[in-house]
Amino acid sequence: EDIEINIRAMNIEVKPVDQDNLLAIVELRYVDAQNVDVFIIRGITIKKKYSTSSNKTWLSVDFPGYQSNSGKYFKSFIVPLKDNWKVLVGLVLKDFHEATGGKYVSVESVNEHVDPSEIPVTL
Repeated sequence: EDIEINIRAMNIEVKPVDQDNLLAIVELRYVDAQNVDVFIIRGITIKKKYSTSSNKTWLSVDFPGYQSNSGKYFKSFIVPLKDNWKVLVGLVLKDFHEATGGKYVSVESVNEHVDPSEIPVTL
């Protein structure tokens, strides 16, 4: 049986934690026209990562994942369209920068510098 879901908006909740490389925990709430939660994604993290080979530091938005029997990790939340993924990551980082007062604005982001204000979002 099919279920019809009408999503009106996505609300992003950022909780700064600043514990070593873990900078924040994020929750996405997708709501309907009555502002009732349709589904919630918890366990998203924002981390500061560093590469010794390129000598660069960047912010990474990491969605929840699981470990398979072979030991590999797979994301449990997938946005198939790359442009939509970039918008989502850009919006999460925008809210993160607002929540932290721009403390990490100088750190590169892994989302290819997408400005979410320039991309229309329809859910």
